[in-house]
Amino acid sequence: MRKYVVLIMMIFGCQGNEMSNPSKIFIDLDDTESAYFSDFFSKIEYVLIDVPETVPFVKPWKLVFTPKHILVNDREMSNLLIFDKNGVFQNIIRSNGRGPKEFSFINDFQVHENNILILDGSLKKVLHFDMEGNFLHEDFIDFQPRIFTSYKNTGLYYFGNSPEIEDFTIVKKVGSKTEGVKALNPYLEGINYGSILGFQKGHNKNIEYLKLDPSYEIIFFDNEKQISSSIEFDFGKYNFPIEKRKSITFSPERFDFLSNGQIVEMIFSFLSLKEKYWMTVNQNGLNVKFAILNSEFHPDKIIDNFINDLDGLKTDFSPFTVEGDNIVTFKSSLDFFNDYNDSFQNGITGTQESDVSNIHDFVKSNSDKLKSDNYVVVKYEIQ
Repeated sequence: MRKYVVLIMMIFGCQGNEMSNPSKIFIDLDDTESAYFSDFFSKIEYVLIDVPETVPFVKPWKLVFTPKHILVNDREMSNLLIFDKNGVFQNIIRSNGRGPKEFSFINDFQVHENNILILDGSLKKVLHFDMEGNFLHEDFIDFQPRIFTSYKNTGLYYFGNSPEIEDFTIVKKVGSKTEGVKALNPYLEGINYGSILGFQKGHNKNIEYLKLDPSYEIIFFDNEKQISSSIEFDFGKYNFPIEKRKSITFSPERFDFLSNGQIVEMIFSFLSLKEKYWMTVNQNGLNVKFAILNSEFHPDKIIDNFINDLDGLKTDFSPFTVEGDNIVTFKSSLDFFNDYNDSFQNGITGTQESDVSNIHDFVKSNSDKLKSDNYVVVKYEIQ
């Protein structure tokens, strides 16, 4: 019997509003091409995330941007660091215990109207802070979700593939009432990945969506937090059969299977920008591939070689999240500095137009800090 029997008694409409047959979209990963940054981007901006030596920062995880701030949680230390939009450190909200007004682990966090909401699933609560890190209040929940999205008295809670309420992997909670909205796929039970971005906003801000790791499914929710649509990508011969995911789990056989078949284990990122979607796909042993999808989720282009003709920096391009009309990547400052030196070891090449990229001024101004344990946010502005 599942846990939380009392909570099950509160469930209404147990079948929920799940879309039982997601639309299937085929992606031909053999039909690829090269492309230039200038085909898609008008500008590149580099921002140093300057971490003071007195502030512990071990494993950056999720990034959230506001018009004035950049927020990053530390997955290892379970602290939330707040920087201004230029990457200057402002504050830290520390994990400090298991008592009232405290949290011990950040499963997920959101920002709404300049309030920060931190989910501690193990303590079954969501804590609210202002942007200065001051505690406001805390809301208690009756279960232990992995990620969430919540506004006022309505929230969605995702349990991964270890459901607590009947067999629902996603539930909706309105006030004191809980409704199951997405049923667990039994082949995926117990297979859980660390979801970084969690629930994401669509480009029109009236929808949210969730990339369901470790499947190829994306679920869209309307502004009432009801499922509005669901899509599932099909990579053909590069699919990881759902039945096999369960049978080989994380054994050496799994690694051999993924490598030998160049299998897509998961979708790395799925980002919504200007009525298009950017999907990043990794296959073992091959270049990262970028599928640029139209508003109906069908591919316009699949790119396996992106050439930086804007400022000439040669580095890995792994779209991580979005900020406004920008695709964002994130990497350690030392890795960035090494890539810079490798790219321009024979003298600065490529354009130096200040309205296209700030790379050379950025490196000149921050050369010492780039050699330390800091990070670099790179913003690629979509045309």
